[in-house]
Amino acid sequence: MSSLTYTNPPGASQNFSDESHFSMAVTLPNGIIKCSGQGGWDPTTGALDANNSDEQIAIAMKNVDLVLKAAGLRGWEDVYHLRSYHTDIRSS
Repeated sequence: MSSLTYTNPPGASQNFSDESHFSMAVTLPNGIIKCSGQGGWDPTTGALDANNSDEQIAIAMKNVDLVLKAAGLRGWEDVYHLRSYHTDIRSS
């Protein structure tokens, strides 16, 4: 029986994983890779600019790419499904 493989890119993602006991991605026995939710934190430092929502979104998309590549994929070109959740940033 195959097992799950967990992936965390080096830097802030690995630090978050070590502290919170979760992984940025998991590879299922059938080869499908599922990513956890990614935020707009700096991939090296983990810093988050709470005043720049546009930059947070751009960085979150870059973080997805980093996770996919760390899991052995080419990045966004290997994605066939994306689910994205958003809040009304301007009302908060």
